Formats: sequence, C-alpha cells, structure tokens
Amino acid sequence: MPGRSRWPAPVLLPDEFDDTGAPDALVCPITQELMTEPVLVTTNGRTYQREAITRWVREHGTDPLQRSERLSEGDLAPNLAVRQMVEAWAREKCGGRLPPQSTEPGPVRVANTPSRQAPAPAPAPRAPTPPPPASAIPPLTNLPDEADALETGCLRVLGVWHRPGEPADGKFFRFDAARLGRMLVSRFGDAHFRSLFAEGSRDAPFPNFTGSGAANRDEARGHVKNGGGAVLRCVNRRSGKADAVLLFDVAPSEDPAAGGTGCWNPADYAAADDFRAGDVLLFPDLVSSTSATEMTDARFPALVPASVAKNTGTGWNLPGGDARFGRCGLVGDWWRALELEFAFERDTLVAGLCTDAPPHAEVPMQLSVLRGDADAGEAANWENVATRAVADATRVFEAAPVACRRLRARWETTDLHKLGGLSTARSGGGIHAHPVGPPPDAVAGSGAREAPRVGSDAGAPRIVVDGGGAPASSASVDVSDGASDGWWSPRAAAATDISRAVAASLAESDAEVRYPQI
Repeated sequence: MPGRSRWPAPVLLPDEFDDTGAPDALVCPITQELMTEPVLVTTNGRTYQREAITRWVREHGTDPLQRSERLSEGDLAPNLAVRQMVEAWAREKCGGRLPPQSTEPGPVRVANTPSRQAPAPAPAPRAPTPPPPASAIPPLTNLPDEADALETGCLRVLGVWHRPGEPADGKFFRFDAARLGRMLVSRFGDAHFRSLFAEGSRDAPFPNFTGSGAANRDEARGHVKNGGGAVLRCVNRRSGKADAVLLFDVAPSEDPAAGGTGCWNPADYAAADDFRAGDVLLFPDLVSSTSATEMTDARFPALVPASVAKNTGTGWNLPGGDARFGRCGLVGDWWRALELEFAFERDTLVAGLCTDAPPHAEVPMQLSVLRGDADAGEAANWENVATRAVADATRVFEAAPVACRRLRARWETTDLHKLGGLSTARSGGGIHAHPVGPPPDAVAGSGAREAPRVGSDAGAPRIVVDGGGAPASSASVDVSDGASDGWWSPRAAAATDISRAVAASLAESDAEVRYPQI
C-alpha cells in the first residue's frame, strides 16, 4: 500500500490572537508567523507552515532555506511534536483557554512512497486541464493612463477592486501596470528594468513592472512575503496620506486590461475610501525630472551591478535582488541588521547609493568599497566611506566618487517601526537600494581622475581630486546636512522638486503623516 500521512486539524486560535514573542522554533521561516499547522520536511528536518511550504514547493520545487535541494510534496509530513508545542504555548498565552480544538483528523494525503504490490494499471488519459478562467473583474476601459508625464512620478487610480464578497469601498485600487513599468524605465533606465527579471523564468521581461506569478488574484493580493509584488513610497494627492503601498502586477493568467492592483501596506489595515477613481498617486522614488540648478535624485544615474548579494539573513528569506526598486524590498532577519553587497564586472565609478531607507540616525547606514581585485573575504580590504545625504533618497561619497568592484551597504537595524511603512509584519516589504554614478556635469567639473597606487596596491584604481584633495575618506561617519556645496553639484543643494510637490500635497490635509523622509 502507498504510504499515507494523516494530517491533524490546525491549532485553532482566537480572533485577533497576537503571536508576538513566539519562540523561534514555533515560527514559520516563510511567513514569520506562528505555525498552526506545522509541516516537517522529512529530508532535512526543517519545519514550516503547511500552506506556505506547500505553495512554495509547487511553485519552486526546492527548500526555501536551501534552494539547491529539490523537494516534492511527498517529502512533507505533519510535525506532531511542534504542533503540540504551538498549542501549549498559545494556550498559556491565552490564560489557559483556547477555542474548542477539532478532534477530527485532517485530509488524507498519499505520499510518493513506492508500492510493494504489483503496479496498478495506468489510468485512462485525462483531458488537458483547461487554463484558469479569465478574471471576473471587468477590464479597465480607461487605459492607457497618459494624463501625466512619466517624469512626474504620478500614477492615476483608474478604478477600485475588492475581493469576492466584500464591498467595493476603495480599500484596493486599480492602475495601469504597463505605465508603472515605463515609469521605472524613465527613472532608472532600461538596463535596471530588465535586471528585475534576470532571475525569472521568462525569456523576456514581463510587459509591466514585476510579475507576481500568481494565477489567482484573490490569493496573491495581500502580502509580498514571497517576493510576488512591489513596495514603493507613495503620496495620495487627494487625501494627503503618505506611506508605502503594495503593488501587484497583472498575473500571467489574466487579461492585461484587468490592470494592476494596490493598497496601503499592510493590506489587512486597508480602510474604506483609501482610494477613489481619479486619485493622483505620487511616487517620490520614480520622479525622473532633472534640473540644472537644483539637486534631484535623478541627477545621479542608476548603476546596474552584475549581482546583488545579501550578507545577512533577510525577512522571509528573500534574495538580495529583491532590494531593487520595482521589487518588494528587504529587511534583516526579524528586522535586525541588513547588509547588501553590489558586485560589478569591472572597475566602476560609484558616487554613492540611492535608497528609500530613512536617512535619520535611527536607521544608520554605512557604505564600504572594495577596490580592484582585492580579496572580498579579507575585512581589511574593505574601506568605509563617509557619505552625505543629498536630494531626497541619495547618499553620496563626501570626498569624491570612487572606482571600485564592490560596494557594501549595511544598516544596523531595519526596525519596521522606523521605515515609514515600507515593511510590516502582516504584509512584508522592506527598503530598496541601488548604486549610483556621478552626474556627468559634476564629474567634468570636479577634477576627479584615476591615479595609480604603489607597492602592494599597484594597479588598483583610485580617485583623487586636483588641488591636493584627499581620496575618499575612510572615517565611519555620516554628514547629512547637505547644506554646503560639493563635488556633486554646481551649487548648494536646494529643496528638490519632489520635496516641494509632496509638501504641497501634505499641506492640504491634517492627516497624520508617516513619512519621515519629507
């Protein structure tokens, strides 16, 4: 007889149960939530929430913590010991009382265990599985969204969406997903946009901004913990609310005219009338207009590294590439330290980092560079560089651009309460970052040049400044006033176009602002 696993019923918890403080052993590595139906991976002993690991295995066929290890659903079995521990912990937290627990066993699953009996006759061929039905949501009739120039960073709400059985009350909004893709290209360049899909299975970029890969809109919309969506800072010009939004692309099975879907982060706290058709949404990080006399983030061209690695654990075990704008963003494991490493194929002139992480002292960031072919595994080869905050999201090297092969960015904390809504426990998300190069006019006027080193560092490129200026500082400090003129600008940094636009929007409302960057 084939092996059979009989699944116990999940642990039933009270409504609004708070799993804060749950032991790590009882928390799912994927969802970062208490496991009410723990599953054991029999090949390696790891435990996950059943729904989360089953979905992951179906989509990826690997272990999420060891992606070189292939898994199938036959490798999963109920972890009865952990389930008992979860129930005991939850009962203690609730003062000894839990809702009545079901005594009925869960559904029977037939495992992929070889049978010792004679093989059963082959089943009759079945008709091909029909493709998923088209989305019941009516197509948008007001596409494309061309009311505003791409450079403004503005997106229009073309309609509202709601889950089946819920009212169409404006918790979720619909938008032109293809336009959002064009805004990413306008702001960061085509090479950056294409890099969003370099790790995907499609031969060409998804025509919009980032494919969620979900065939069911109702299941996909609500969180980005699996990397299937994007998070961006946003201001609703009508309501004045400034926070971060979750953005979900058109799924592969859907009609592109269905449009993308979005809501404030987290989705569970979405409220009626958050969005109305016609609302103008301003995305500060997608404004691509530049000025010859004013400091804007778009003055610093985006650099596209060959790879983005994570040197620390990340929330929901997401890869380093999800830190790119247009993806969900990253936080450290349990919102602790996060370190990203950007690697270039050759010496590249780097001016600093563009990031939506708040620039204040509560989220300190340190940039370090590795020059030439130096060994990245030797800590002494990494050089800390002092930075200065300019524009809205750009941190530049204070002394001069640096030619390097690798750039590290480290945040000692990614506390979700200090990220302005970019990350939440319920829906995920995090900060974004990418290296930037110097503005062409700033480089031309700075006198920066490469100079060879001597001795053991011979051949490693270095940036110096004419007139006896020092190379990039190695002091681990940050200068964030941005008030004085520097190599990066022909004049003192002034209020940016985006800052004025956001300020004007917020001035129209007394709503509480959760946007520390502005």
